Amino acid sequence: MHQPLTQTQLTNYLDKINHTAFDPDQSLAPLLAVKEYEALNPLFRRLFCTRATSAPVGHVFSTSGLILQLHRSHISNSLLKNVSEMQL
Repeated sequence: MHQPLTQTQLTNYLDKINHTAFDPDQSLAPLLAVKEYEALNPLFRRLFCTRATSAPVGHVFSTSGLILQLHRSHISNSLLKNVSEMQL
């Protein structure tokens, strides 16, 4: 029975990265760009993409930017403690 192209390419890719000669420390980018795995490109893009940002990290940077402004240079320790407790 003939396997679908995607399944064949996935099997070949997994065989390649699990072979003893494969160096796991090498960049996968050249391997992922090989035409041999063309049917797997949507899967690769979804699995190996980097998120632009996450909401919690953006919130931390935004809040820290507000605290470090010149007009807030006289914030007391007790106020900062209250603010940090509110965010927990």
